[in-house]
Amino acid sequence: YGEGSGHDWFHIERVYNLAKYIAQKENANFFIVEMTALLHDIGRFYQIENYHTYSDTKSIDHGKKGYEILCENDFINKYIDYEQNIVLNAVLNHNKLEIDDRLDEKTKFITKIVRDADKIDILLEQVSIIKDLNPTINKNIIDELLKGNMIKNDLVINDCDDILHNLAFIYDLNFKKSFEIVLDSKVIENKINLLEIYINEDLSFLKESLFNY
Repeated sequence: YGEGSGHDWFHIERVYNLAKYIAQKENANFFIVEMTALLHDIGRFYQIENYHTYSDTKSIDHGKKGYEILCENDFINKYIDYEQNIVLNAVLNHNKLEIDDRLDEKTKFITKIVRDADKIDILLEQVSIIKDLNPTINKNIIDELLKGNMIKNDLVINDCDDILHNLAFIYDLNFKKSFEIVLDSKVIENKINLLEIYINEDLSFLKESLFNY
């Protein structure tokens, strides 16, 4: 499962711990949060084995595949019983651009906790170097970021785009503790400074916009 790629057991473990930390602050059901965090990327195993990529754009929706795997194996019924639909729908929605608005509030709540934990770990751990031969930034992505929008996967072409795509996760965080983790880790400064070094442009306006949000 791609050790060192950002999509490995260590990612799952970190998301698990982050989700528990947020859940504690929000008085959420620990068991349901733990189960969802541990299972949120189960679709990745099928994805890498069959498509040799972790890109949903180039292969399959790994959240949907994880949902299907859990349903096919009746895993949830065996271990959770009455809370099964919360875990199933949280796995299904953890990687979507937006959470399905038809879900009940309890399911949305659990989904938001795991989504926050997942996004925080991606922000902290993925794309810390730029391997692009001619690094550039997509002005359309910058415009979307300045509007406070999430970035669609099909706009991401290179490492610089990927960093900006990940920074947009800040707009989808839901809990005070999530924002505190991002601020304390200095991830905004680190990512923007990395981009400035490689593209040799001043992005202080973007840094200020993210901080203001």
